[in-house]
Amino acid sequence: MKLYKGDCLEVMDKLIEQGIKVNAIITDSPYGMSYQSNGKKNKDLPMLYDKNLKWLPKFLRLSRTILKNDGHLYMFMPWQRVDEFKIQIENFFIPKNILIWYKDSFGMGDLKGQYAPSYEMIMFAVKEQGRKLNGKRDKDIIKCKKTKINLHPTQKPVELIEHLLLKSTNENDIVLDPFMGSGTTGVACVNTNRNFIGIEIDKDYFEIAKERIEKHTTQQKLFTGEI
Repeated sequence: MKLYKGDCLEVMDKLIEQGIKVNAIITDSPYGMSYQSNGKKNKDLPMLYDKNLKWLPKFLRLSRTILKNDGHLYMFMPWQRVDEFKIQIENFFIPKNILIWYKDSFGMGDLKGQYAPSYEMIMFAVKEQGRKLNGKRDKDIIKCKKTKINLHPTQKPVELIEHLLLKSTNENDIVLDPFMGSGTTGVACVNTNRNFIGIEIDKDYFEIAKERIEKHTTQQKLFTGEI
C-alpha cells in the first residue's frame, strides 16, 4: 500500500520513471465543472482540477503508459460532459462499455424541471484488447446503494469498487487511483487483497484517506509520502 500526497500528473511521471506498472486504474476524477455539495462536511475543502478538462489528455497519456498492456481502466464520468470524456479516452484507450451505476436512490437537482438523477456512468476501457473479465458475464448496469459514510462530496461505495476489482484484477495485483479522495479504492483493495497506489493532491483528503485505509490495513505495510 503506497499513498502519495501531490499532483497526480507529477506523481505518475515519477512512478513511470521508476518502472512502475499497474494492473488496473480505478478513479473518480474531477468532472471539469465547478462542484459544491450541500452534504459536504467541510465546505472549505477545494475540488482541485474541477474547473476545466485541460489536464485530461496528459492524465490519459500517463495512464496508458503506467497501465500494463492487458490492464483495465475504470473512470467515472458526468453525463453533462460524457462526450468530451469519451473523445479524449478514445485517443488513448479502447472503450468497451459505459457502465451504469444505479444507486437505488436519487439526488435533488432541479426538483420540478428535471428527472430525478439515480445513476452515474463509468467508462470501462482497455489499453490493447485487455484481459478477460473474471467470473460470469455481468450486465452493464450495476446496482449498489449509495454510501452512508460522508467523507467526500463524490464518495463512492466500497462495495461498488470491490465489484470492479473482482471483475478486472486478481489477488496481489496493483491498482492505481490517481484521484484518491477519501480512500475508498484503497479500502476496497485491502478488503480484496490487492496492492494499492493512491494519489491525492488535497492535504485534508489525503489525511482522511490515510487514516481510513490504516484502520483497514492489518497485514500490509502502508507507505505514505510525497514524490
